[in-house]
Amino acid sequence: MKAKALTLPEMMVVMVLIGTVVFMFYSLFFSNWLSHEIELTRIELQEEADRVMALLERDVLPATNFTVSDSHTVTLTYPVRLNRPDVTYSIDQAGVLNKSDASGASLDLSEELAQVSSFTKGTRGSFMADLTFTAPVLGRDIDFTAFRELYLRN
Repeated sequence: MKAKALTLPEMMVVMVLIGTVVFMFYSLFFSNWLSHEIELTRIELQEEADRVMALLERDVLPATNFTVSDSHTVTLTYPVRLNRPDVTYSIDQAGVLNKSDASGASLDLSEELAQVSSFTKGTRGSFMADLTFTAPVLGRDIDFTAFRELYLRN
């Protein structure tokens, strides 16, 4: 009995089939992994937005007045009885949200803001914070926009 071996064309067909199956599994794995990374980034951006908005709301509530000097800067004024220096929130050209006060203290709250982020004056003692957070994922920019109308309590 002579053992039958695979011929070259049969071997090529087997290799093509194996290559196709491997390519399909790789494509499926990569697209699911990319979707997972994008979703994780969106969740991180939403958490960052919630953190920044909570800090902003905490500072706005005791303020007696605010001034929106340009679309990237808002200054909060506090009553004298609180003995608290005025606070300025500003978004610089690099997309960094900075909180500073009259005493010279400064704190970068977020480095993930897009240039479309802005502060605008609202109605009846309010202003709007329209902040777009962005982060790259494999060469793509993922955005999350947080919009809040903030009211002065006093």
